[in-house]
Amino acid sequence: MRAVHSARLFAATVLTAAGLLAAPAASASEGGGAANTCPWSQDIKVKIGKKELTISQDMLNPKAGQQVIDGYELRPNLDQLRLNILTPRGEMWEASLTLLVRGKRCAAYYVGKAFLVEDAESVIYVPNRSH
Repeated sequence: MRAVHSARLFAATVLTAAGLLAAPAASASEGGGAANTCPWSQDIKVKIGKKELTISQDMLNPKAGQQVIDGYELRPNLDQLRLNILTPRGEMWEASLTLLVRGKRCAAYYVGKAFLVEDAESVIYVPNRSH
């Protein structure tokens, strides 16, 4: 009788352990969509003078071309990891970009602090005069 009880206890322990090992695998496959999201793909914020722009990751896509937010023209240069921003007043600001990659489908950019590259008043148009 004791041997039968020990065998049943052993079988129950093995089945419980097997169930616990299989449970996380089942949970991971059910929530596979959440596990495959890119944790870095978030909107980024950059401050241009007193204005703060919120830029989505899609706007930095090389295929998207130039994007405009509230009159501010974004010119991403992903080869040099720079973001140039032309303000409505004609100022040129620049911020560095950091590329974060995870796997084949997870890539996102972070943006550094923007600084003024060219003031609108320093740009003077001088026509080409030929003598």
